[in-house]
Amino acid sequence: MAEAINSQSEIMHSDFSQYDQGFRVMQMQTAPSAKDLFDTLGAWSLVDKAKSYNPKIIADSRFESWMEVMPVILCDFVTSANENFNRNINEKISLYNKKLVGNLLG
Repeated sequence: MAEAINSQSEIMHSDFSQYDQGFRVMQMQTAPSAKDLFDTLGAWSLVDKAKSYNPKIIADSRFESWMEVMPVILCDFVTSANENFNRNINEKISLYNKKLVGNLLG
């Protein structure tokens, strides 16, 4: 998932003027890849995937760069406290917003 987010980020960074006035969302969402729907329903859980993917995404060293072009962050099942996800994502958003304000007022 990180590579897909990074790929979109690189596209947006390369021609930011095309996206500057739009509503830019970083969406962290996985999808099953099973051939049989019943296998998917029995063996695949979005909640379980989110518990492991969400903390990994915000720990990625490229996360702040992604926020520069996709400042709205959409995550699946953020009710998970796994690896302090909710606290960590809110801290990252807060720090990023403080940096933006500092740049505007600076």
